[in-house]
Amino acid sequence: MAKKQDVYYYDSFANLMEFACQASAFLHETLDNFVNVDLHERMLAVHEIEHSADLLHHQVLAQLAKEFLAPIEREDIVDLLNKIDTVTDTIEEVHRRLYMYNITEIPEEAVVFANLIAQCCELTRSTVDEFRDFRKSKIINEYIVKVNSLEEEGDKVHYQAIRGLSVSGKDPLYIATWYRMYDFLEECCDACEDVTDTINSVMLKNS
Repeated sequence: MAKKQDVYYYDSFANLMEFACQASAFLHETLDNFVNVDLHERMLAVHEIEHSADLLHHQVLAQLAKEFLAPIEREDIVDLLNKIDTVTDTIEEVHRRLYMYNITEIPEEAVVFANLIAQCCELTRSTVDEFRDFRKSKIINEYIVKVNSLEEEGDKVHYQAIRGLSVSGKDPLYIATWYRMYDFLEECCDACEDVTDTINSVMLKNS
């Protein structure tokens, strides 16, 4: 049976990933139903999610500082906490940029990206949930591969979207804005893959 302090860290990883999934669902809703969206209100709402995640992140670090014997190496716990936190941070950044750039229309590629990000987050959450029992799990590797595949799909959407901007003949400000927005959207998929890559690395070290 897992020790109580071990369960605490795995539960914390899962709870932090839950915040990321809340943010990704919010982003998907924002981009998929953009008509009459109050970008300032939604930016503040996602910031509340990110702030709650930060509070938990700091709480876990404080506990780790007092821990005599952690379930995995301390450096790996800190790395994984940071990687999960980055998922929520990058999604919040997309909302911030939507507001800062005063976005008034959403191209189809951005909606596709939002759907991919939501899928990445859900699969990453499944990976994190399985991580608590990674030595016995029969599906965690499958989840890791699926996240990698979604990230590669995100790469394709990214370069196709950038190509589309380059040949669109649209207003230069629109093009410059969406060049940056597509970069931020791609980083959300990358952040999910970073979480599962870190988990994979920890599994290899502890198998």
